[in-house]
Amino acid sequence: MERHRKQIASRLVLASALIAAVATFLSPPSLQAQIQAQPKGIDQALLAKANAGNADAQWHVAYAYEKGEGVPQDYKQASAWYLKAAERGDTDAQLAIGTLYEYGEGVSQDYTKAVFWYRKAAEQGDAEALLSLGIMYDEGRGVPQDY
Repeated sequence: MERHRKQIASRLVLASALIAAVATFLSPPSLQAQIQAQPKGIDQALLAKANAGNADAQWHVAYAYEKGEGVPQDYKQASAWYLKAAERGDTDAQLAIGTLYEYGEGVSQDYTKAVFWYRKAAEQGDAEALLSLGIMYDEGRGVPQDY
């Protein structure tokens, strides 16, 4: 099951790279110039909202750190911001922090915490979190194995 999951993840990464390359190629030169000219760093208004407790803004800040978009990639910062948003009930953040706990990126690997956050998101109807939770049960990671 883990091998199958890794194969799917590899295919998704490859497909994403291909889509990005095609989109760049098909974008008009004026749009390409605008994209390349965007300033680096996190938008200060977004950061102010995140610091004020806006879960959506916190997710966006976390995502920027996780992916290294506009800021150096920093999984510790990403995990801290995802956790803030997750605690406020943001399902995307709950899934993301669960994934970081599952793989030990920015936090110590902890399957029990991964399961906790996957379950929180799954209870709100997030299909990807439900899949991740099912895989954790299937493989007995953070929970007793249960097919």
